[in-house]
Parts: sequence; structure tokens; C-alpha cells
Amino acid sequence: MKTRYAILLSLASGSLYFLAFPKWNFGFLAWVALIPLLIAAYGKSSRQVFALGFFAGWAALCGVLYWITPTFQAAGVSTALGLLSVALLAGYIALYFGAFACFYNFVAGRFPQFALILASAAWVALEWARNYLFGGFPWGSLAYSQWQYWPLIQISEFTGFYGVSFILCAVNIFLYESAASRQIRRHNFGLICTFLALNLWAFQGEKSHAPSPEALGVKTIVLQGNIDQYQKWNDEYVESILDVYESLLKSVPSTDLIIWPETALPGWIPNDPKILAWAQERVRKSGTYHLIGAVTEDGASNYNSAFLFSPDGNIVGRYDKMHLVPFGEFVPAKTLLGRWISVLNDLGGFNGGRPGQILEHPQAKIGAGICYESVFPEIARAQVKSGAEILVNITNDGWYLDTAAPEQHFAMNVFRSVENRRTLVRAANTGISGLIAPSGKVLERTGLGERTFFEARVVKRKDLHLFTRAGDWFPILCAIMALAGLFIKRKMT
Repeated sequence: MKTRYAILLSLASGSLYFLAFPKWNFGFLAWVALIPLLIAAYGKSSRQVFALGFFAGWAALCGVLYWITPTFQAAGVSTALGLLSVALLAGYIALYFGAFACFYNFVAGRFPQFALILASAAWVALEWARNYLFGGFPWGSLAYSQWQYWPLIQISEFTGFYGVSFILCAVNIFLYESAASRQIRRHNFGLICTFLALNLWAFQGEKSHAPSPEALGVKTIVLQGNIDQYQKWNDEYVESILDVYESLLKSVPSTDLIIWPETALPGWIPNDPKILAWAQERVRKSGTYHLIGAVTEDGASNYNSAFLFSPDGNIVGRYDKMHLVPFGEFVPAKTLLGRWISVLNDLGGFNGGRPGQILEHPQAKIGAGICYESVFPEIARAQVKSGAEILVNITNDGWYLDTAAPEQHFAMNVFRSVENRRTLVRAANTGISGLIAPSGKVLERTGLGERTFFEARVVKRKDLHLFTRAGDWFPILCAIMALAGLFIKRKMT
């Protein structure tokens, strides 16, 4: 195949990949997105295969992450730097695509009968590495394209989202190999059927655990203030921001818990006496518990936190965000990049909190996550393992304007629900707020840019499933299988 056609096929793979994600949401394309790349890579040298895989990954992630540029523009950072940031971050992730393409070509040439399982394992191992290396950035992992098809992601209960990525990669390879060789390898077909059957079994099991519509739960109100990101920390808008939340609070019915978005209060808590007193007065008037996002100064450290207020206005719990947003809350490699890039928020840099923090509401133990933390499965898993009976994600996605980022961010919360079999409540400043069942089904969802609230019955659960108990056993197993495939072949050659 001529090089220009191979490059076009690689570009086609990248295009199919990013179209499977929000805002486009053609999730079915993920089941075939890798096939053009596999066709393009056939018969090429290792260097050419890596280049084709890299190009496909770069095109895919540029499409998924395009929203970084308008985010930088809105923050006053130059468009050129925004475009460069997209290109560099997509280029970093594209290295994993190139490695996958090389690995598949290697095992397909030497272990053709086992190429599907080994290459799918390698894909998972690479996604797992991406979740942790250099602070971790799993955004755009293959499984997340399936967030709307909740009956198909139930295997996450056992494997985490990695199991869904494995199935998707395996199906791509199976379809490609079946078409190329015009024969179906029965063991590969059996492997895919086994994974799909396991998914069906988990789906049926979760259906049997689903509460009836009349089931009691924690009566919860979620507030969505829709405050402009670039007004939040401007002193001229403090009173108008407080008026927005006071207006929403006057409209809400009696409830057990009211959840506010990330950094909802325009001040430091409890360091700003005026803002603290305002919040305490509104909490007392409501006569219920409030979970409120605010920043806090504790000694020499600053934290992005969630405060649990009791009905008498006292702070009875605090969760400090652990995993901070690069460039939004801290500058990575500050000694190198700090000369050109400052933290994008108006408050300066933040510090990370302690792991395993649980908030104690009288009716349920709450695992609270803030913003970007919903991207990382290990954070919610640790909270549930420590006793969390419901999950809450508070966020401020106003940074991202009307781009695909808020929906991409929302989608990842679906997997945190399924992995841990917990109801997840999400309060987002500008949207998307929502309620997600332990099955991954979205029960409530607000629009982007709405000023609103919604009521929900949040059913708590105590059961622990395989992923919550055992964590990353599946991607570790996949990494061992992929490495063993390389090692064994070297011994045989």
C-alpha cells in the first residue's frame, strides 16, 4: 500500500475515534475505529507502523481535546499557546497508540493465533500506564466512548473501565482479522463471547439489585448556579453570586442534603468571616445538611475543598481535593514551564489533600470527589472501600465554556458508578449536573448553561464488588500477558 493511502487510513482511524466521544457521541464507531489503522500498518516496517499509530492517535486526541484551546483563550492565554498545548498533549498520548500498533504487528507476525488477546491486553496495559504516568491523564480512553450504552459497560464492576476497553479493542481486531483472512478463529470468537457473557451476567445481576421507584433514599437537592467562571473571583460580583444561591435556596423543598458545586462560595472558608456567616445563616434557615464547595487556607497551604455543614450551621466535615488539575490548579514542571505559563485560576496554586477522606452524613457515608478527580477510578474506589455508601462529584466546568469538555467530563462519572455500584450525584456550576444509578444509567441530567436545581432520592449501598476490592488486577494481568508475549517470543527466536 502506498504511503499516502496508509496515512489517509491512519487519519480515518483517528477521526472515527474522536467522533465516538462527546459532543459527537457516535459511540458505535469505537467498535471499528482501529480497523483502518490495522489495515494501514499491514506489511510496514516497525518505524512506519509506529508513525502510523502515532498519527492516528494524534488526530484522535486533537479531536477529543480541542476544547483546551478555547479554554486558554478565555483565560487570556494566547491562541498559539492553546493550540501548541493541544498538539503536545495529543502527541504524548499518541505515543501509546504508536506503541500499540507496533506491538500488534509484532505479535501478529509471530503469534497470529494469539495476536488478538495479546494486543488487546497491550492496549489495556497502555491505558493503565497512562492513568498513572506523569500524574496521569486517562481522558479519552477508549471505554469512555461507551458511556451512553450502559448495558454494555457492566463488566466494569469486575475489571474497571479497562474491561470495556479490552472488549472494544478485541472486537476491532477480530473484525479486521476475520475480513483479512476470511476465516474466524474460534478461540478469539469464544474469548469475545465470554467477555460479553460476563457483561450480560453483571447486567442481569445489577437489574436484580435495582431499587423499586418507591425505595427510600437520602432526599437530596442539587444546585446549579451557572456562575460565569470569570466573575466568580471578581469582588464586584460577590453580592450577585450570593443572591443567585439565595434565590435557588428559597425555591427548594424540605430535604436531607443540599449539594452545591465546586467553589460555589466566592470567598475563603472559614477564613472569610462575612462569607462564612452568610453561608451559616442560609444553612440554619434551611434546617438541613449542606455540602458546599469552597476554597480554604490552612496554614501555609491552600485547598480546594468540600465542606459539610450541619443544620445548626457548624462545619462537621471537610474533604480536600487530592488530584489537582494541571495548569488550572498547579503548573507541572514549574521550574521549566513557570516562565511562560501561570496557573489559570485567579487564586494561585493549590495543595493536594489526604487520601481516604469520608464525610459523615447521618443517613449515609459520602465519598466526595472534586472536579477532575472523577477521571481517576482509584480515588472513588478508595472511598468506597473505606465505607462510602454514595458518591458525590462537585465540579466547576465553567472553564470549558460550551465545548465538548463538560459532557466528556460527565461521561466518566458513569463508569465510577458502575465500577463501585454506587449512586453518584453530580453538582456542576454551569452543568452538567446529574444523578447516575449504580448500573450507569443516567437518571437525572441538567442542561449546560442552566441556572436550576433538581431533587433526587439517593439510594445508598454497602456491598463491595470485585473492582472495589481488588483494584487494578485486570490491567496488571494484561500488562503481564503483554510482556510475557514479548519475552517468550524472544526466547523462541
